[in-house]
Amino acid sequence: MFTTAQLDRIDRAAERLAADPALEGYVPGYPTWGLGFHDLDVHIAETSECHRCSHVGRGHAGFVAADGSHSWRGFAICPECGTVEEF
Repeated sequence: MFTTAQLDRIDRAAERLAADPALEGYVPGYPTWGLGFHDLDVHIAETSECHRCSHVGRGHAGFVAADGSHSWRGFAICPECGTVEEF
């Protein structure tokens, strides 16, 4: 679905997210408590349009609360321009 360059762009954006102070207390990953948010967020990212460059089909990065509180944050990442949008 994504080219090597696009996957690299998505990976770099996800790494920047992981280092963002606004995500303190969250670690990369997806919920394991069975709520289905992961599949839904990934589907939305894969079928949605970037608001910056209009590319359709974005990657996804998920983060869960490190304290086990079942808090979850999902981000769509444009493989063309690297724009990140939280869902």
